[in-house]
Amino acid sequence: MNIDSGDKANKRIYYQEVNQGQPCKSIKLSNSSIECLDLNNYYSLSTMIKVYNIYYRIIDDVYNDGDDKVKINTRYKCVVFFNNFHRDKLLHYIDVKSYSKFIVDVLFDPSTEVFEQMKLLKCKYHEPMIIDIYENIINHKRFDAWFNEVEKSDLNELRYRISTYRQICYFGVVHQTDDFYYQALHENINKKKNSTPIVVTNIDSHKLVVKDPTLLIIPNSSHSRFSDTVYDQIISFTLYYDYNSHEQRYQFKITGIRPYNIGQSTIEMSLVSKQFFKIISKLINNSYTQWGDNINLESGYSLIRSPPLFFDYQMIKHIRYDNGIDAANRLLSRVETFFFQSLEDDFIFESRVIKESIKYYLASLPSMPSLKNIIATDRYRHSDIQSKLLIDVINYTPNRKGHGIEHLTFIFTETTAKNIDFLPVLVRLHSKTLRSIQFHYAFFNDEDYQILLITLKELITEIKQHNIKFKIRQNPDIYLNSKNHNLDLTSYHDILQRIKKLCLDENDEQVYQITHLITSLSSLFNF
Repeated sequence: MNIDSGDKANKRIYYQEVNQGQPCKSIKLSNSSIECLDLNNYYSLSTMIKVYNIYYRIIDDVYNDGDDKVKINTRYKCVVFFNNFHRDKLLHYIDVKSYSKFIVDVLFDPSTEVFEQMKLLKCKYHEPMIIDIYENIINHKRFDAWFNEVEKSDLNELRYRISTYRQICYFGVVHQTDDFYYQALHENINKKKNSTPIVVTNIDSHKLVVKDPTLLIIPNSSHSRFSDTVYDQIISFTLYYDYNSHEQRYQFKITGIRPYNIGQSTIEMSLVSKQFFKIISKLINNSYTQWGDNINLESGYSLIRSPPLFFDYQMIKHIRYDNGIDAANRLLSRVETFFFQSLEDDFIFESRVIKESIKYYLASLPSMPSLKNIIATDRYRHSDIQSKLLIDVINYTPNRKGHGIEHLTFIFTETTAKNIDFLPVLVRLHSKTLRSIQFHYAFFNDEDYQILLITLKELITEIKQHNIKFKIRQNPDIYLNSKNHNLDLTSYHDILQRIKKLCLDENDEQVYQITHLITSLSSLFNF
């Protein structure tokens, strides 16, 4: 798909067929340059955002200028990618609003071939979302006219589309959506057609009611007796209320990071006065902040005016597809610290499949060009997938002109062997800026020792050359949720002594090499 680079009024979209007659692998679009999107990469959030917006640009063009085979084929590829990308994703890792909107809009797609692909949608079963999709369909401004038009032109097609959505979207399973079938919809539309619309007149503008009084900012009736500096100190201590879990508090403690939590209390405090709003906004924009909703950086009424410095992977669901890739890139442009802790408690209820079979349940993020710190925790025996996510984050972070990743802290909580494939990538790409690596183990088994030493053997020269501090801690408190955080339960000396016990058989060449490596490793550790 080619887009010319003229002014907005004259912009036209031109479509170029890619891989014609072959499996859906790519879409090309040009906006001063040509980009090829890999439609086999169901792991990339950036690709999902681009594909999502390509679909809407094409469908707008179809409604204005008519359809053709290339447009149909491109939309077909978009829908196939949408289905595959979301197949294994957990609901708390996706933009639910954009996800629901796309499902609604493909119902109206003029191409049967494109719509057919929705049969393969593995819709997330979440009752509020199912109800939202249902309501957005029946209340859509196009729904009644579309229903009547298709009913006249191709009744079988209409019945097919209605029954398909009833099946894939769990309409009827959720009782509020039970009337989503042809006959009921036909009757409801006719009732609306024959009913008399209610007309509201003589509205008294002085009697308009503000539905959400919390949006009002109380004006200052007098000058404050305190300076901004005093309020800044008071409010900053107030905002540091700790909403985090025990495990998160431990993670933040060992890294020295103390992010703000933006909750209802923060919003209410900001509405006390314009002075409070200004101070809280300044604190939030210049500090690490955990935010729990979509950010509108363009709004004058938003506490968050700048892209965040801190990004928790849980925030990925607030990266809107429909805002486009430029907005996503801007949102991550200032991130200095990336925090990753996979939460999969609702996995069984969403997917109803065995966890180990999931390959793409995480999505890779767009580049974070200002990234300096990574804090990560393994969870639920998905270390291979989580390691891949970290590798992508490391690869996408620029490592030039003195900028790059400086610190990595990884907290291992699983009892099984840990995947640290990300470590060689980190050291080799960011050795010039990397200052420290910390591994905290709740359980450090024999296989972990061997994996760690085999990996370090390859990196020992670079670690020593660039004076990278490497620290290992074994701390069962991480797993047991004890309140006492003794970070020195096992010294480096004890760890190396345990390694030596594993290396008794010097006839084994690999074990022999590892045994000799211990001497080199000793200089890295502070004992």
